[in-house]
Amino acid sequence: MSSLPAAETPIWRTATCHCGRVSVAIPRKPDEINECRCSLCYAYGALWAYYPRHQVTVTTTTAGIINGSEDASIDTGSRKYIRTDKDGTGNLSFNYCTHCGVMTHWWEEPRNTDPDRLMGVNMRIAGEDAIEGVAREVNYE
Repeated sequence: MSSLPAAETPIWRTATCHCGRVSVAIPRKPDEINECRCSLCYAYGALWAYYPRHQVTVTTTTAGIINGSEDASIDTGSRKYIRTDKDGTGNLSFNYCTHCGVMTHWWEEPRNTDPDRLMGVNMRIAGEDAIEGVAREVNYE
């Protein structure tokens, strides 16, 4: 599969956290969204759509484009929680706005170099019309 550079990837919609400080540009309306019922995603109330990571651009008003490899001591406007409990493997970071606390996306940690590796975007931040008519899968694992 060929990959377009981030600058050439089309943008269908830019989804934002509640306060607008974290933006997630996504390339197309998802075919399906996942209502994950694991203990963490259920608590977040997220509806995940999955995209190749190279097709999504995450931007904050504090730091500009971020990719997850930023130094944790630098305030980017987005913070991550890496799940390491008994149900988690410790390789996914769930990212949220440091101001309003809204969960925006998850991606693999450390950053996987495979350009087609999937990441999750919380479609609840994209607006109701973005998920209208999209099939939902409920995952209890």
